[in-house]
Amino acid sequence: MKNLFKILLLLFISSLSAWSATTIYLGQNNSLMKSQNWHSVKANIKFGVMAAHAFLMTRRSLPNDRLDLGTWHGYQEIFTNRIFTPSELKFRFFIPDNRYITLQLDRQPNGGYYGVIISRNARFRSGLIRVVQAGEKFTTYEEKPVDGLWSNKVHELKAIYSSTEISVYIDNALYARIAAPLREQAIGLKGCGYPGVWIDDINVIETNGNVWSENFSNRRNLAVVFWSAFVLFGLFLSTGLIFFYKKPQAYLYSLTQALVGLVLLVFLSSVDAYLFSNYYFDRNVALNFLMRDLNSENQTFKVVDQSVPTLVKKLISRFKETPKKGQYRVLLLGSSQTWGSGATSEQTTVSARLESILQNEYGFKNVTVINGGFPGFGTRQLYDVFTAAVDKTPEMVLLNMSFNDNSNPAEFTDYLFKFGELARQKKFRLVFSAEAFSNELGDVPIDNQIKITSAARALDIPLIDSYIYMNSVNNSGFLWWDIVHLSDVGQETLARYLAAQLNDTLKVEVKRRR
Repeated sequence: MKNLFKILLLLFISSLSAWSATTIYLGQNNSLMKSQNWHSVKANIKFGVMAAHAFLMTRRSLPNDRLDLGTWHGYQEIFTNRIFTPSELKFRFFIPDNRYITLQLDRQPNGGYYGVIISRNARFRSGLIRVVQAGEKFTTYEEKPVDGLWSNKVHELKAIYSSTEISVYIDNALYARIAAPLREQAIGLKGCGYPGVWIDDINVIETNGNVWSENFSNRRNLAVVFWSAFVLFGLFLSTGLIFFYKKPQAYLYSLTQALVGLVLLVFLSSVDAYLFSNYYFDRNVALNFLMRDLNSENQTFKVVDQSVPTLVKKLISRFKETPKKGQYRVLLLGSSQTWGSGATSEQTTVSARLESILQNEYGFKNVTVINGGFPGFGTRQLYDVFTAAVDKTPEMVLLNMSFNDNSNPAEFTDYLFKFGELARQKKFRLVFSAEAFSNELGDVPIDNQIKITSAARALDIPLIDSYIYMNSVNNSGFLWWDIVHLSDVGQETLARYLAAQLNDTLKVEVKRRR
């Protein structure tokens, strides 16, 4: 009996050790891409943005086996690969201060949906929205507060579908009735700009009675992994058991091995949960994960080449062309926002939209807008590229900068004045734009906005305050893919604002150069 107890104790410790090892292994291999249940909108943008693929491919997005749409620079948007004809949808969620999530109901192939924004952010409030097609502003936005939404409580949302409407309940209290026909649809979710909101235990009941569930945990090959680990630990512990009858002290040795191994696994499990569930990977590690997973999963993401040599070569080629008679060239010069990061196509970048709006809506048929965006550049690098690469000076340079110069504001000011002196020497029209970025969490440091304003005043150069404007129209649509990169809606919104601000200047300039 005593020997049986010892054997059972060793088997019990072996089981605990195997379960700990299984938890670590499955957790490390948990990602949205490997679950194959979700499609990421952000990861398929042609003009790619920061860490869009890392959101799909690393477990950072699923801390503690729950979905966080604010990770990897936030504003993540996903929808189910599966199409439903639902009768009921239900999930749990948690929203800290200044965060929000959006549930996309009746999501259609063109990206249109009926949305429910659940928010604890004063700048982007709870309400009902309608988006007719992806890349467009809200067709309707009805602000509608959510009662009893607390930062220390897990809430539940439930949607009940009928043939003509969707009834939305939050914590069993009716929140809204949305007039929408029952039809085949995907279910989408969109996050805010910062982590901390989580979603879990999604359940969809279809009209045919089928049930689809998602709890964001990895249970793939659970039995195989567990029993493999169990056998390995069993072999590890058998060192003492083999000689048990001949050498009783071997039992003590084996038990000590088991306990030390279990303690180490618990420690590693804790480190794993804390380190990998709550912190970003180092950039190089993230890139290694990206390349490995792209190859292993046979996924293809088509993005535009944004390497510096390619962009410089493209810019040089544009300025080697002899301008047509009467042509007025506007060089939109800046970093990744100016380049168009976040746009789904060349035609939806801010430079392309600005040219189209100026030509077709303001009547400047001879105005050409040239994309001079260089991802990652500061004002000093832009000045160096501009002076080295631009042979024939454009008629106007619109310098859209501030964000990438936050680490060196003194240099930022110096090179604003150098651009001003260059404009005077080469006789081109210079316009400054205080680069827009999201202030979703409240007021953020805007030292460089103040510096560019002061420089414009000292140089007597027109200033377009894109930062103030873009943050005044938050409720017109989902403008951002991260703190500084714009969605198609954001690109369009910024382009229209720039066109309106340039209108009077271009009237004078174009007329003067005829």
